[in-house]
Amino acid sequence: ARCSQAGWEPVTGQYWMEAWNLLGSCTGTIAPTAAVTYETWEKVGCPPEFDTSLGTSYETGEHVALDEVVYECIASPSARCSQAGWEPVTGQYWEEAWELLGSCSGTIAPTAAVTFETWDKIGCPAEFDISLGTSYEIGEHVALDEVVYECIALPSARCSQAGWEPGYGQYWMEAWTLKGSCSGTIAPTAAVTYET
Repeated sequence: ARCSQAGWEPVTGQYWMEAWNLLGSCTGTIAPTAAVTYETWEKVGCPPEFDTSLGTSYETGEHVALDEVVYECIASPSARCSQAGWEPVTGQYWEEAWELLGSCSGTIAPTAAVTFETWDKIGCPAEFDISLGTSYEIGEHVALDEVVYECIALPSARCSQAGWEPGYGQYWMEAWTLKGSCSGTIAPTAAVTYET
């Protein structure tokens, strides 16, 4: 990969002698070789295009296309798939972050929206505190984007820790169980009053 980096250019680059061997002189040109071809990717259409600005996070197992070639993020941690130096084909360490799967053409047809069974209660429970400033107990319900989750973690403190957030934290399935979709709010109950 150094041969294609600044500072390693043949003869003119500062470090060229560490990357290139001088074999002699030549005249004329070598006929161009045929374009590289890849086996066709197993799915129909191309996944979303790789974000060359590196503004998109990619997860392990996620697929991207770049110049009609499909790559799968294989890096651990997956954050490498979104970092400079790890870009498919052009990054110095790309083969440690991405696996080439084949060529593609067109786009992948959109899939139906994910739907959940409706939660068995009326309305949504309190919204999950994304600042992680609220403690949750086992059996406690929260809503996040109109989806209800129940805290199941032992110890229950995990339900309030980074990485365990319902629906998106790396370990969320170990801390929460999905209960269904909801809409609206749970109506308040009447206050208990006692006769004196």
